[in-house]
Amino acid sequence: MRKILAICAVLGAALQAQAASSYVLNCEAQKQGRVTVQLSSFSFQLTAPASIQTGGGARRTNFELIVHFPAGKAYAFFQQSVETNEMIKTCTLTETENGTAGRPGIGVGRGGETQEWTFNDGTVSSTTATGSDGSAANANGVPQGSMQAIFMFGRFAFAEKP
Repeated sequence: MRKILAICAVLGAALQAQAASSYVLNCEAQKQGRVTVQLSSFSFQLTAPASIQTGGGARRTNFELIVHFPAGKAYAFFQQSVETNEMIKTCTLTETENGTAGRPGIGVGRGGETQEWTFNDGTVSSTTATGSDGSAANANGVPQGSMQAIFMFGRFAFAEKP
């Protein structure tokens, strides 16, 4: 019975690992140059505000990107961008499906797909650093903080690659 449970646990972990995605953000700022960061998660929102008086578009469409990542040099890069209101020329967010399961409804069974969001002409509007209670410790048992950066971009493109 123990052998069966152990096999089930290993197979479950393998299936989870196969279906996992990885997220990488590559940004180029006007003055600081380039930074690459492995993301733990992200959120993307497209907004087109309407005028209360006319119901029409009040201003151009905004592309908001919120990213979460572990502590590291990327936080200092993004923090400096906020402090100096530095223009971010481009950021490319790449999601890679690491396993063979594929995304539900998108090429199920193929696996290895990549989605790429390219954002241009923006700024980092805010950064946040959050401490940990120790439950999210790294492999060495050291508690890990969580970093967040919020970007506002003027242009956006999306592509799916096999």
